[in-house]
Amino acid sequence: MSTAEGRCRICHVSKGTLITPCKCEGSIRCAHSKCLLDWVYQRQSLSCEVCGATYNAVKVYNFHLADGEPGFFTLCWICARCCLVRCLGTLTFVVLNAFLLILLPFVVAFFYYAVPPFDPVTPPWASAIQLVPELGYFSPFFFLLWVWSSPFVQSPFAFCGITALCGFTQWKICLG
Repeated sequence: MSTAEGRCRICHVSKGTLITPCKCEGSIRCAHSKCLLDWVYQRQSLSCEVCGATYNAVKVYNFHLADGEPGFFTLCWICARCCLVRCLGTLTFVVLNAFLLILLPFVVAFFYYAVPPFDPVTPPWASAIQLVPELGYFSPFFFLLWVWSSPFVQSPFAFCGITALCGFTQWKICLG
């Protein structure tokens, strides 16, 4: 669309800014943008009825009052949208965490009560207690025995200048 000189093909007035919205030539090539907008709205079509060219229509929001200054509610709306966009991540985080804090106790209760009922004669940790002697070399006793008897592990008392004596090995004085 370009501006042109001539007469509006819709209202037949030459005053105002005229544009050439399509490929038409001659006296029907010019129109006022307001007249063209009304014509397109009445026809419900974005194409020229003579040459078939499609008009480029863009929705333009007018945020200004008659004196050219933006309105108070428009400024409030713009500020609210900016704050919402900035706080959207935090808001999502808070909502999801609140949902989890409400949902999590129900999930835990479901799985807690889904196990067989508690037997007061045999405590639930009895199976773990029975496993400890069966661990063999993987038991904590053998692990500590290996740590304290390993020649690569320094004694906690090695730099104190004393001899540490425990049930498994003897540490000599190691200064410097």
